[in-house]
Amino acid sequence: AMSGTLGVTGATTLSSTLGVTGKITSTAGITFGSDTAAVNVLDDYEEGIHEATFAMNGSGSVTMTRSHVAYTKVGRMVTITAETLVGSISSPVGSMTMSLPFAIGNNAGGTHREMFIGARPVSYHVPLVNSEHPVILGNSSAASITFVYEGNDAAFANYTPAVNETFNMSFSYFTDA
Repeated sequence: AMSGTLGVTGATTLSSTLGVTGKITSTAGITFGSDTAAVNVLDDYEEGIHEATFAMNGSGSVTMTRSHVAYTKVGRMVTITAETLVGSISSPVGSMTMSLPFAIGNNAGGTHREMFIGARPVSYHVPLVNSEHPVILGNSSAASITFVYEGNDAAFANYTPAVNETFNMSFSYFTDA
C-alpha cells in the first residue's frame, strides 16, 4: 500500500489491476489497446448546456420559449438532447435553423459521409406537409441544423414555425475537434 503522491517520469507498465479511488487526470489523453496512433487517443470529454439560437434562413424571426440543448462530447462525437418550444414568430419566411454547440465535421475531400446528419425529431402541434413530419438536416462544417419537410420524390419544402410548436430531439454527430 502506498499513500501520498506518486510521480513517474517515462512510460510505466502495469501488469495487474490498478485500483483508484480518486480522479485520474491525463493531460495527453487515454489510449485503449495497443494502437497508440494520435487518432486513437481519447483526449476530450465535456458535458454542458448550449443555449441554442434559432433563426429563419429566409427572413423574419422566431423566438423560442425553450431553447436549451444538453450535450455530451466524447472525443469527436457530440450527442445532443433537447425539447424546444416556439414562443413567438414575426413574419417567418424559409426554414427554421438551430445552432449546435460544435460545428459538424469538415467533409474535406467529400469521402466522409458521417459529416452530414439527418434526424426526425418527435414533434407536437406541428402541421404535416404531404403527410410528413419535419426532419432536421446538418451539413459539413456548419454549426447549425435546418428544419425541413421531406418531399415525395421531390426537393425539401420549407418548415416555417408557428407558435406553440414543440420538438423533442436526440441525435449524435461528429465534429473535427
